[in-house]
Amino acid sequence: LEALGGSDLQTAFELASKLEHTDEAILFGSAYARTAVGLGDAAWVADSTCELLDAAGRADDALALKAALIERIDAAAGGDATDPDAAIELANALWYRGTWEPEAKARLHGEAAELLAGAILARESVELKAGQPLLPDAVLALNDRLHAHVGLIHDLVDLVVSAGDHGTAGRLLAAMLTLQPEAFTWHYRKAGWLQERGMIPEALPVARQALTFAYGDNRLRAAKRVADLLGPGPQALAVIDEALSAPEPEHEHVRTWRYRQALQTLRAEFMESEAHPR
Repeated sequence: LEALGGSDLQTAFELASKLEHTDEAILFGSAYARTAVGLGDAAWVADSTCELLDAAGRADDALALKAALIERIDAAAGGDATDPDAAIELANALWYRGTWEPEAKARLHGEAAELLAGAILARESVELKAGQPLLPDAVLALNDRLHAHVGLIHDLVDLVVSAGDHGTAGRLLAAMLTLQPEAFTWHYRKAGWLQERGMIPEALPVARQALTFAYGDNRLRAAKRVADLLGPGPQALAVIDEALSAPEPEHEHVRTWRYRQALQTLRAEFMESEAHPR
């Protein structure tokens, strides 16, 4: 263990986890979480390690590891707020901390969103105008330059939704749909966001748009979302059957197989519902 450090520890943790060598995974993961320079990666590994600790009946050790990461997060919060890379790492760490502290999740994820938005502006060398809100106004003012930050915008949407700021989420999604009107991912994300809020009539046409622009395993994902929104009935079954009728590759990715299985399970549930209506 002493001979390993940095990325080697992370690689050892991931390998031990895949091989289900739990004791070794916990050892490597705990060491990496406490020493990794990248705070976001450290928090991710800590979160995964704590799941292993909880499953092994070592809840106290899991709490101690989380406490160690929270101490690192608190220390980083007082650091250089102008370094965008550091801000992104801290924002990622705050995401996990929010899952560990449910009562403070909205506040922590709101803070993380501000950090991420500030990092985007810093990378574009843009300063806030007097009285201009950081979210969403200053970020949206970047207009076409948002293309360069698509990954961060995805994370930003997750954070503001978790923080309960649906107004900002809606404006960010609308902006990205304007910039990338034929991108599957933004239609799919907006449909899911609307569905989670119970806005089924509004979500359905957006989900259908996602299906229109989807291909490969994304068609399976989009078809399930449309079918979920439609509910049991011939329309949903037709959507499912069309998606499942596509030829299956000889060597299919595990993720794609899971999407296909989820569609097949949903189809069986809908058939059962039609056979035994309430």
